Amino acid sequence: MTLGMWTHGGSVSCQVRESHRRRFHTSGSTVGGAERCALRLLPVLLRLNSAIGLLLFAGFAFANDVAVEPLVDPLAKYRNNELNHGLYEIRAEAKDFLDRQNAREGTDWRPIDPDIRIMVDRCAIPLRSEWTIFESRTSVLVSCGRTVAAASQRRWDLPVSIGSDRLQRNFDIHEAAQAFVRSEANRDRAQDAGYPSASTMVYKCAVPLKVEWRKNDIGRSVDVICTRTIDSAPQPRAWRVQVPIT
Repeated sequence: MTLGMWTHGGSVSCQVRESHRRRFHTSGSTVGGAERCALRLLPVLLRLNSAIGLLLFAGFAFANDVAVEPLVDPLAKYRNNELNHGLYEIRAEAKDFLDRQNAREGTDWRPIDPDIRIMVDRCAIPLRSEWTIFESRTSVLVSCGRTVAAASQRRWDLPVSIGSDRLQRNFDIHEAAQAFVRSEANRDRAQDAGYPSASTMVYKCAVPLKVEWRKNDIGRSVDVICTRTIDSAPQPRAWRVQVPIT
């Protein structure tokens, strides 16, 4: 007898050919061809059931805007060791600092994972954090005042970028400016909108963004304007951002 398994139209099929109508004997019991086939298909069916369950959950999460956390923390393997201070612990220090700021000011800042290529010496004393400006953006500066005896440097400072779910993306500001420039385009010369300054951090707008040429700079930059931010944003409840035109 020959057993065959294949898929057709998304289903799994099994074929039994009995040349002499023999039956399988397992542990003293008699198992027919159909039963034997089902036993062989069972692992395949279990895997399909698991995959279908994951697809259904992903569809539910997408349809209901449910945030699905990653199964593995990308910094989980970058922990403290004898020589190096872990990026995991550095991020945790930045998060503790931001949690205190958020509780006091009603904000929702969170740390962005540091670059995994960064390596710093193990700190011998507790880390400290404070606000800083790094690459024109507000960040958290995590500092070590004294490293372990075997370290090559006696101290170090590492800026950690921050983010917020309530911030308007700079890409959205660029897109609004781009749509305006394209609608105002001079037929003799194509123009494109650039991006706002890297230091731009404004809250999400609750109404459609408006765009106008910047006064005394027409043709070279525009202002993207929000007249009312989301309810959870602090004062001021409006903003204006300059975007260069190329």
